[in-house]
Amino acid sequence: MANREVTLKTKLRAAQDLEADPNEGSRLQQQIDLLTKELVYLLKKVREAGI
Repeated sequence: MANREVTLKTKLRAAQDLEADPNEGSRLQQQIDLLTKELVYLLKKVREAGI
């Protein structure tokens, strides 16, 4: 799980980079997409665990 967390943090930092993408809306959408993907992954894990 720690590796997923590091990867997510790295991708979120990259999505916040103003030089890589000057369009604020695009950067925010990338962050939303990354967080949504992680949320879906975690919900699947919870469902599998029967919690």
